[in-house]
Amino acid sequence: LTEACGTVPLWLDDGLAEYFETPREQRFAGSSHLKETRWRARLGQMPDLQRLESTQAMHEMGATEYRDAWAWVHFLIHRSQESRDLITAYLSRSTTVGTDYRFHTQVSTVFSDCRQEFVAH
Repeated sequence: LTEACGTVPLWLDDGLAEYFETPREQRFAGSSHLKETRWRARLGQMPDLQRLESTQAMHEMGATEYRDAWAWVHFLIHRSQESRDLITAYLSRSTTVGTDYRFHTQVSTVFSDCRQEFVAH
């Protein structure tokens, strides 16, 4: 991924890996992460993107972080064309984005109430 997109944040790299490890026909509803993500969403919870963005090293990534990174990638790819465009645009310009770039601020420009959108998804 780094060769194709440049520097990609750890959470996004791992979230994309988790997403694409699932066979194509099962990507929407066949991930092992889906059940717990749905359960948490029913409780009104969504993964903390700011926390994921602050992850700098592999040793900081545990099962929860992999699940949450997958959940964000899944949400962004499947929720709307705008969210899919957002992640695609980010990946296409990641070589020029500085380290101070915060993806969560861009997500909030697409969704006025991200929590509601995530839970509905």
